[in-house]
Amino acid sequence: MQEIKCKSKEEFLDYVKKAKIIIAYADMSLPIWKYFVCSIGDLHLRLITYNNKSVIEVLAVDTFKQYWTKVPDRKYYFVMKSPDGYGAIAPAKSDEEAERFLEGWVYGKK
Repeated sequence: MQEIKCKSKEEFLDYVKKAKIIIAYADMSLPIWKYFVCSIGDLHLRLITYNNKSVIEVLAVDTFKQYWTKVPDRKYYFVMKSPDGYGAIAPAKSDEEAERFLEGWVYGKK
């Protein structure tokens, strides 16, 4: 997987805003990641980091939309723990709300 290490909050948010699909909270310990990475391919994902914050940019947009979402117009997705421990990749309620959340997350605002 490619990685971009950002030097500032602004650079991090700029990469996030320019991406077509972002998956936040990259908890790669959940079993869902193994299946996700196998279906999309390691070379089609990019880790964007700043300090201890990281998100995944999906570069294979068409493949992701075909196999991983029922909401094809959504840009932001979150990894969620599920009761079975497997995990799920769920779309944000709205892209605007997710963008505000990520800005607050990076700047440490609640």
